Parts: sequence; structure tokens; C-alpha cells
Amino acid sequence: GRTLLLTGLDTRLTKFDVTMHQMMEVQSMVPTRTRMQVWNDTFHYTLRHWLPLNANNYRTYTSLTSLTERVQLLERILRGNLLSMCKGLGVFLDKELTASITSLEPPRIVRNKGVALMSFDLEFTSNLSIPNGLGLGKNASLGYGTVFAKRKERTNKTNISTNNE
Repeated sequence: GRTLLLTGLDTRLTKFDVTMHQMMEVQSMVPTRTRMQVWNDTFHYTLRHWLPLNANNYRTYTSLTSLTERVQLLERILRGNLLSMCKGLGVFLDKELTASITSLEPPRIVRNKGVALMSFDLEFTSNLSIPNGLGLGKNASLGYGTVFAKRKERTNKTNISTNNE
């Protein structure tokens, strides 16, 4: 399989407001180089303000009564969004792409061009290495569906307590 090396700008956003108008300020721009490919390992990501549901998927999502079924639907859409992104960037995958939602906030309703849409914030794992700040799903070019690598939590935490009894 062919991998794509992306050379771009890593931008840090300081403001994001989806309730009224999207206001963004660029805090810093640092050139980065990223290898997008499927690995044997998995990576942890956060996905913010994701708009995964078109009209058909919205009807399907709202008809499902089980949380498990809803998450499975969102995972299928997420994998589809990731595959579409790879295709659009000319990245050809030599292994099966995986994506599993590990945490899901309740959906919020956002208005875009007068249309009410369901927006999701979630965490997921994937075996695809994804550049920070990449957009997935509907209106990604407007700041929706932004992916960020989740920082690894420290596993060797020290608990300091004092016993003055």
C-alpha cells in the first residue's frame, strides 16, 4: 500500500463557538510532517463537533432504541468518513481500517444555515494514524468534525498524602 506524507501546518485554535458563529483565531502555526497509514497498533483520538448524520442516517439513528445499536451505526459512519478522507487524500490502505468509539457525549443540536443538525463529541480508537486538526464528516471545512490525538495519560501516578494523626 501507498502511504501519504502530509506536510502542512499544525494550527492551534483558541476559540470555537458553534452556537452562534464560528470564530477562530490561529495561535501558532508549526510545519508538520505526518505519515497516514494503517498500523498494527491503535491510536486514541477525540472528535469534536462531528456531524455524521445525513437525512437517512438521522431517521435510522432516531428509530434505534438501543444505545449499542446507535454506537454501532456511528462507528460504521466513522469508518466510512475515515475511508472517504483517505480516498480524497490519495491514501490507499493495505490493511483493514478499524475504528471503535470508546466514549460518547450526548448529542447536541446545532444550527447550520438554518438547519438543525445533531453534533457529537466522542473519543475513539483507530489503527489509522490521523493528523491533528483534520476534519471528518459534514461541514468539516467549517470546523466541524475536528480530530485530535488524545494525550496519553500517565500510568505511574504518585499519590502523596500526609498522615498527621
